[in-house]
Amino acid sequence: LTRPAACRVMEEVIGLFHRFDTDGNGSLGFDELRQLLVTIGLDSKDVPQVFAAIDTNSDGVVDWNEFVAWVWNESAQTQEKLIGSIGAAKRAILRVDDILRSQAAPLEDLFAQECRTHIGYLYKHEVQGMLLKYDPNLSDATLEQAFAVFDWDGNQAIDRTEFIAAFNKEAAAAADAFRESAASNTVEVLVSVPHDAFIGQLIPVNHEGVEYHVPVPATATLGGTFQASLLKATAVAAQDAGQQAADGWQQVQIPDGFYEGWNFTVHYRGLDHIVTVPRGCGPGTWVNVFLG
Repeated sequence: LTRPAACRVMEEVIGLFHRFDTDGNGSLGFDELRQLLVTIGLDSKDVPQVFAAIDTNSDGVVDWNEFVAWVWNESAQTQEKLIGSIGAAKRAILRVDDILRSQAAPLEDLFAQECRTHIGYLYKHEVQGMLLKYDPNLSDATLEQAFAVFDWDGNQAIDRTEFIAAFNKEAAAAADAFRESAASNTVEVLVSVPHDAFIGQLIPVNHEGVEYHVPVPATATLGGTFQASLLKATAVAAQDAGQQAADGWQQVQIPDGFYEGWNFTVHYRGLDHIVTVPRGCGPGTWVNVFLG
């Protein structure tokens, strides 16, 4: 987890946020987050409860900070669906680091404890077994990526130096990237309110060549201005359909004759995937789905 690698994970989170922020107002409303949650397999009846948990300030929308906190603290299975196995692996390593720090437990002791085959070296099955003790739900793909983080030289054996450095250096870099995300990925702009605007209306705002849409707050005055926070667009957010295909996200059109709650089949990468029509959608509607 070098800082650049950690930032790439954050870019994936930003891209995910933008992908479902369909009205471009910098926050996810109930329907926008519902589509994401249903896409990753959540039962539609559970969406209101999950939305309320993510919307920590209860203002009816999920802002960038709330979204990052949710992604960062979700289960490994959900994280893998949201940001891929690399992101989930980095989070798994940081989770171990957090626990050890809270217990004031030395990394050296953990290393010595897990060296069962040869003193002074950890092998793949031992590293992966160690991670599973802290989270038994890690997938094989996530465990493979986690081992690669430790095995810098690719010799399939982790010595004490590699082990400690992976926690003290890389895991710390990942934590910093997430803690600093709001400051580095948002920008404050002054927005002018048209004289004929109304509360809640989305006003187009152009910043550095990117058009955003910001809702007029209840405190704004016609003809006046207000301060707005914009989530910076990134290359990930602007990726084309080809890149979406590469990371498993696809836009599919609901076939004729299929309505809310009905299942239809999508053929992708040689496999048939079952997709459930989301609430409020029907024939001809385009939806984002994760096909893995």
